[in-house]
Amino acid sequence: MASRPRQSRGAVIGLAICVLLTAAGARESAATDRPAVWTMTGYALEASIRQRFKAAWEARSAEPAERPEVALKLYRDVWLWPPTYDRLPQWPASVPENATADDILAGKYGILGLPMLWEKANDICLDFFTEQAEAVLPSMVEEVRAFEGGPCTALDVLSEMRRHCYLKGAVWHQDGSFSLDAKVRRAWDSLVEKLYPVISERFLQCGKGDENRASRLAGGIAELGDPRGIPLLLDEDGENRILAYSNEIILLQEGQKARPEVLKLLSSENTQVRRLAASALIESRDPALVEPVVKLLQDQDPRVRECALWILHRLPAEARSRTREARRPLLEDPDQRVRVRCAWCFARDKDAVCGPALLRLLREEDLPMEFRGEAVYAMECLAGSRFGYRLDSDAWQPSTENNKAAIAKFEEWMRQHPPAAS
Repeated sequence: MASRPRQSRGAVIGLAICVLLTAAGARESAATDRPAVWTMTGYALEASIRQRFKAAWEARSAEPAERPEVALKLYRDVWLWPPTYDRLPQWPASVPENATADDILAGKYGILGLPMLWEKANDICLDFFTEQAEAVLPSMVEEVRAFEGGPCTALDVLSEMRRHCYLKGAVWHQDGSFSLDAKVRRAWDSLVEKLYPVISERFLQCGKGDENRASRLAGGIAELGDPRGIPLLLDEDGENRILAYSNEIILLQEGQKARPEVLKLLSSENTQVRRLAASALIESRDPALVEPVVKLLQDQDPRVRECALWILHRLPAEARSRTREARRPLLEDPDQRVRVRCAWCFARDKDAVCGPALLRLLREEDLPMEFRGEAVYAMECLAGSRFGYRLDSDAWQPSTENNKAAIAKFEEWMRQHPPAAS
């Protein structure tokens, strides 16, 4: 598993419910104090979330021998779609670990919104599911095996477990990549071993008219992060398949050696296919990509050229250094975004050859704020300073006195730090 989690279908539905919860408030109050939108459905949902939170909170004290059965009960009775994909504020430190659920729900440690209680209940569930994967996996497998569309707790839990594993078990490395610690790795490997065969089997059984079910199962394949999913999803009709499953291919390719099924699509006559294939390789970090990426730098489509630079941006420095001369012409590319990305690619290696192009970008009046910010960060990466350049919402243009002075200082820095000879 080497890629970041994505938004689950359950999270999208949960977000809609979360709006109701947030509008309704999280405090204990009389019915007359509730906003008008708080319907009987709202009351039932509030009661359900409070009950689920209490069950999850109290489950933490289960004895070791009881924990497999408790994990299964949490899976069947407590887990509920997550309230929002944008994570809520951290669970307050003021709540002691030995606090009772009744005291928490009574507001003894402050007012905790229903979405936060919901999130915490799910977080406890996910701790159990990770710790007791073998106990819940049979239920997940059977649910996927019977999946014909519609809600599927197993696929929702899978998506959230992926996020949970990254938050709790990720070990980050100097190059920006990461792996999972041994305990979480074992739990995740067990998940992949049991779920990949059944999800892939169900995906292959999808036919015409099963697009929605196929899409949901494809998402599950991507969440598992098993590179076997790439040839499965692309099949023999790679060009149409990557148009349908581009996000899934991107997830599966992250942190993995570039797959031949994806590399093949880089030479497609379809511009959109080339863009998606190149995008899928951005987080691969595979040094073997140098040769195909050099070809992409000359693609007629500027977005493909930009993707090629993103790929190089993520490669190890030694591999990227072998593309220095191939990249240089793109400092003068007709497309602004390509010029900015190319300057960034040189700046991260402290290569002052990008200095003149970066100076011109900073002076371009029509450079949008988004790309101007990247140009300023590239200047800081190259020179170690922004020289006082401001990116305030009302003062980011190059024509302000402050920013003209900053650009002049960068120009002086460039005179003192000429690029190294090729």
